[in-house]
Amino acid sequence: MKNNTIYTIGILLFGVFVITISCSGDDGLEESRIDTSTPELSEMDIWIRENLTTPYNIAVTYTFDDNELDINRYLTPPKEEEVKPFLDAFKKVMIGPFEETSGSDFVKMYFPKLLVLVGSYNYNNDGTRRLGVAEGGKKVMLYELNYFTERTADAATSAESRARFARYFHTIEHEFGHILQQTKEYDKEKFGAITPSYRSTWNNLDDQEALDLGYISPYSAKNMDEDFVEILATMLTTSAEEFEEILDSPGNQAARDALRAKLAIIVDYYKESWNIDLYEMQEIITEKRLSYFEE
Repeated sequence: MKNNTIYTIGILLFGVFVITISCSGDDGLEESRIDTSTPELSEMDIWIRENLTTPYNIAVTYTFDDNELDINRYLTPPKEEEVKPFLDAFKKVMIGPFEETSGSDFVKMYFPKLLVLVGSYNYNNDGTRRLGVAEGGKKVMLYELNYFTERTADAATSAESRARFARYFHTIEHEFGHILQQTKEYDKEKFGAITPSYRSTWNNLDDQEALDLGYISPYSAKNMDEDFVEILATMLTTSAEEFEEILDSPGNQAARDALRAKLAIIVDYYKESWNIDLYEMQEIITEKRLSYFEE
């Protein structure tokens, strides 16, 4: 029985082989139907190449690509009129400060190699929204780009517009923070011992409840790495005065001390591992952000 099985398979394989050869015809293989022509670049593509890809080795995807997106979620590409304003702000407020303090080689080496821009909201099953994702230290996906330039009646001077702007860059600083802490590890044992009560039910906390437990945001209570980058992102998207108010806002001294103890570890890590002074970086980003709104 065993030999018969092998013999039958051999005949079938031979039959497939013969059919495949016979279909090729006397003139050899048919001409490929794959389009190998170079796609024509749009004005937006050329701007991205000249301002991000060539100088900083950063590619941008802003059209729908199911190879980059989760096909099980309802996602749409961003409106094209939102792409350049966002990328222009990204270059000024995100790339600029790191290039100024750490040099263009740092940006080219450690910044994400691919930005995937999505226009729509990305909801999780628990009702929360996913604002961004970093994958493998090389790719960052950003959602909700369709609302980047949305303005209220008093335009860019409004508190609502500034808060929206800060939220986008909080997401980017958060995801870039993941890339750096995954590249060079921080002292997790020391950091994790300060507020060890991380929880999967972080979304049940409100802002003040999280602060009173020693977490800078509800999401920072999820796990140690999220706690690390949430503190970092909050620092780099607020002024020194605003950040001090946040650090002093817990309703008990133990939580205030916990926030400052974790911040000290983050500041030391950036100085020792990356030669970056986070207080200087905070000042530079604040100036860039203010100048952006004054343009």
